[in-house]
Amino acid sequence: KILQYKIDDEKFLKTWRDESGDITALTVTPDQTGFIAGNDDGEVVAWDLASDEPGKTFEGLTNWTCCLRFSDDGKQLFGSDYSGNVVLWDAVSREKIWKKETLASDICWGHFVDENTIVAVDTDDAYYLLNRETGKASKKPMVIPAPAGFDLSPDRSTFWSGGNNMVCGWDVVSGERTFPSDEAMQFVKGIRSLAVTESRVFVATAAPAVLAWDLETGKQLPNLKFQDALKIDWSGLQVIAIDLGIAVCCREGVAVVDEITGEVLHAKKLSNTRIARSPRAGALVFTDRENTRLRELDVLHGTPKTLLEVAKGRVINEFHFLDQNNVAMMVEE
Repeated sequence: KILQYKIDDEKFLKTWRDESGDITALTVTPDQTGFIAGNDDGEVVAWDLASDEPGKTFEGLTNWTCCLRFSDDGKQLFGSDYSGNVVLWDAVSREKIWKKETLASDICWGHFVDENTIVAVDTDDAYYLLNRETGKASKKPMVIPAPAGFDLSPDRSTFWSGGNNMVCGWDVVSGERTFPSDEAMQFVKGIRSLAVTESRVFVATAAPAVLAWDLETGKQLPNLKFQDALKIDWSGLQVIAIDLGIAVCCREGVAVVDEITGEVLHAKKLSNTRIARSPRAGALVFTDRENTRLRELDVLHGTPKTLLEVAKGRVINEFHFLDQNNVAMMVEE
């Protein structure tokens, strides 16, 4: 089921339940008046915050829904499933613009690049450029099977992925490798996640360590020195780009590091399962170890505070902010 919670009023407002299957993907509408939910049968449904009933279905997917994403102008919705099907819908009429069947073994991630192009990634060794008007697909090899993470540069000109002990960046349109610039691939053991800023790429590894490269020169920079900030087990690292720098997170704490100087700006012990950037400036939002509470941390000055807690027997699987004061959660009972 999906729950809506209003933070300032400290109360749950609505509950929506998908009776036909388990919800596996969720995205908020650009106007923040509702959300789109996809289930494990490929059924994609529009839900309006003002109604208790499901809206019209987006048809075309046939298996576990793994990605739903709106275009920047909110006029189109992209979806993919684990059978490798990809669909582009008109977000207003819900009609298919085009569908590509079994494009790959499965398409796990997609993003709108510009007014003409969508990038879609399979879990093997390639990504695809899809024409938004025709659906024509151009396959680009990644040389990185089973990637551990994906990201686009802030200007969306470069696609990044890490996995199989390698980190690479490609020009999105041409498919030419732009990083590393020389022929020697950057071998990085145990990649966990990556984050890209205007001037750096950061890679969290199982060591645990966070490696960094300068995007202008292509040279590797000194590793981020965050481990001494907190005496905790830093295994299971995740890196997140935030306004104040880079957030280095694990299940026992978080350190905020200046991306240019490498200085640790703030570090805090906190027990969490998943952590993400908050729409509220200068904050991170996370679930506790039991996945029963949603909490927020002011990364420079504050202590963690609880935003909400679900009833006993419920578990928060995923959360999305509708705006700075309303959050929608996928909850399992």
